[in-house]
Amino acid sequence: MKNKILLCLSLDALVYQIMGISVCPTREIQARQGEVTSPNFPNAYPSDSNCTLTIDGGNNVKIKLKFEYFEVEEDENAPNGFDICPTREIKITPDSPETMKGALYSPNSPNFYPNDQSCTLTLDVPDNYKTVVWFQKFSLQYSPTCDFDKFVVSDESDSDTQCGGSAERLPPLIEKKGRKVKFAFTTDSTRTSAGFQLEYNITRLEEGRCVCTSGLGYTTIANFKPRNDRKHDDIRFEFKSSQSSGMIMYAKGLHKDYIYIGYKDSNVFMYHIELGTGTRKMEATNLRLNDNNWHMVHLTRVDQSLSINIDDGRATLSGQTPGGYSRLDIPNSTAYFLGAPTSLNLEPNFIGCIRNFTVDGYEPLTNAWVGKPDYSIVGRSSMRQCSSEK
Repeated sequence: MKNKILLCLSLDALVYQIMGISVCPTREIQARQGEVTSPNFPNAYPSDSNCTLTIDGGNNVKIKLKFEYFEVEEDENAPNGFDICPTREIKITPDSPETMKGALYSPNSPNFYPNDQSCTLTLDVPDNYKTVVWFQKFSLQYSPTCDFDKFVVSDESDSDTQCGGSAERLPPLIEKKGRKVKFAFTTDSTRTSAGFQLEYNITRLEEGRCVCTSGLGYTTIANFKPRNDRKHDDIRFEFKSSQSSGMIMYAKGLHKDYIYIGYKDSNVFMYHIELGTGTRKMEATNLRLNDNNWHMVHLTRVDQSLSINIDDGRATLSGQTPGGYSRLDIPNSTAYFLGAPTSLNLEPNFIGCIRNFTVDGYEPLTNAWVGKPDYSIVGRSSMRQCSSEK
């Protein structure tokens, strides 16, 4: 078995450079940069080794470690994943697949966990995603109301508390759709047990991907500002309707800035936007939009440049916003989708079906359908899910 570690140390003063030294024997050194290996590298390290190499980097120094090669004997009894302790937060990033799944276990696993533990691991899950949790092992001190040792999985909407358990009686699969998914493990000072091992997976939301509405309701994002890309827009959706006019999206800032998307008179698609120096009303005409067939829409903005593309090029339009401003400033704004309060005097609420709706990467319908924070549906009973394939 082989183990090789590359150390890069940033020091203010050059002391000397490590050149492929072994971690054994135990000692302390001073170094600026270099390479550390297991004993006998690149050959197999010897059995019964126990060494510690301490590197004194001095004051105000950051040490960066990079593993160039790592291979050690596996412990067949060691659990997969990470200890739930200490308390910390993990940011889930869809662009980094390694953060989209994981495994956790109780402290000291596979042995009994210690008394007097209190740890919380939080997953910061982005919009458009949900968390699915299942248990491989679960055995905690039992009480009917989980007063002693307990494990809690929670988000902004609800929580699931577990205790007791055995190899034959695992907790059920847990699904959380919130933005902050927390795993909290608490033990008292009485007795311990074998603990838990679990796995989690972050997957894309599917509920609400295709929605049909009778026009009596709409969807909102109460805090649209952090989801608004001020200099760019990329809005995509497909819709079908027999309605002659319908509102798709509207958001307005405190002053002039706004964005408004919809269609009217059965054949005019509207993309209106104001960046603070004059309104630009982009309207694609001579279309047939209320034929109850699916129509694909792609709208973009890069600074002041706008474009409309309907049905993969069947209708295209490009233009510029007037003036010199290039940012859409809508702080403290509520964004409306598929309808709005009548006081806003927009086109009628949309009647029909809409699917695969994204606004700058966010999915207003899927997030609202599962009740993500900041998303809501007004008149939910007037909406139903539909098949995105039809």
